[in-house]
Amino acid sequence: MEFPDSLIPGRFLERPNRFLTVIDCDGRQVQAHLPNTGRLREILVPGRPVYLSRAHDSNRKTQYSLMLAEMDCGLVCLDSNVPTIVAAQFIAEGLFGPAAGYETVRREVAMMGSRYDLLASRAGFVDLIVEVKGVTLVRGGRALFPDAPTERGTRHVEGLAKARERGVRAAVIFMVMRSDADSFRPNSDSDPRFFRALGGAFAMGVEVYALSCRVTRRGVWVDREIEVDLSG
Repeated sequence: MEFPDSLIPGRFLERPNRFLTVIDCDGRQVQAHLPNTGRLREILVPGRPVYLSRAHDSNRKTQYSLMLAEMDCGLVCLDSNVPTIVAAQFIAEGLFGPAAGYETVRREVAMMGSRYDLLASRAGFVDLIVEVKGVTLVRGGRALFPDAPTERGTRHVEGLAKARERGVRAAVIFMVMRSDADSFRPNSDSDPRFFRALGGAFAMGVEVYALSCRVTRRGVWVDREIEVDLSG
């Protein structure tokens, strides 16, 4: 996906609360919305070069959103809306092998009492429910999710397992929003419950994939599939 507008450079100063950051833009301090609930402790450090997008909604409290952070590995996308958009495009364009042949990809689909990120369908095919999780934490070439306990993420994985019980094909795709990961592993230290839920869902037939992304100031694209290690 391409960003609709050019991004604005700045430097991270502080994060007063979960969704608000203060950024230095050429000597001027501005507030920017952070569309990410993760802790991001290894990324959001004072002085970190970052890039903002300008909001087009005049009713918003903040004029900017924090989109990217620049690290030694390159750019990292922090907007948690982006992974689902990129995954949907990747599947719809027929580029994701495990979903080859599906013609329609819908977002935010309610099924069996739950709401899922994506539903891929085609006449004669079993529907494919997909939950997308954005990953920003990488250590030693290994992408880790989550970086903080996620009750919502655990519920999503448990819901996929129930859908699989009913004969629906289900998958989790971990979208790594940076290019320096060679493998993915659930972060059992951060959230043991999510780790157990994912392993249980996999044992029931829920598919688990991880995709590394190429992030630039123009946009974000899938780069390659990486190994998934569910050993914890």
